[in-house]
Amino acid sequence: MTDALQQKKQLSLDSQVRMLGWAGLLPFIALTLMVWFPSSWPWETSPLQVFRFYSLAILSFMAGALWPLGFLVDMSTEKRAIRRGGLLWGGILVCLAGWGSLMLDAKAGVFVSALLFLVIWQIEQKTLLAKNYPDWYTPFRAILTMVVAICHIGVWLTLS
Repeated sequence: MTDALQQKKQLSLDSQVRMLGWAGLLPFIALTLMVWFPSSWPWETSPLQVFRFYSLAILSFMAGALWPLGFLVDMSTEKRAIRRGGLLWGGILVCLAGWGSLMLDAKAGVFVSALLFLVIWQIEQKTLLAKNYPDWYTPFRAILTMVVAICHIGVWLTLS
């Protein structure tokens, strides 16, 4: 494959990652607003419950994405060793903790979920996985994580 074709494919992939990242934030933002203004919520299930389940779905997806990187793909190089065991255990523990957060009352559960998004981000840092990200992805990932955390804080503030 030529360098130009490979670069074009990479740009396409980068664009898709950005688009999916921004699209994944929209429900967090919309659901946070609906928790704040529940009178505009059209469905029977509460927006808080939908927020918690959406949060868990995304958290499970992100934690699950660490799993194959821990045992299927060895991205380590001589200069950058990936701590693969940390990816396996981190992904499993975050996912289980996320599901466990559903058994807590809403205020505690939302707080735990917010922390777990930050924990996944830190797992990526501590296992050195993030060192393998393209340069543009690290600040993008930071923005996504901070917006998700802010949405969780916004929901948490509405709960008594």
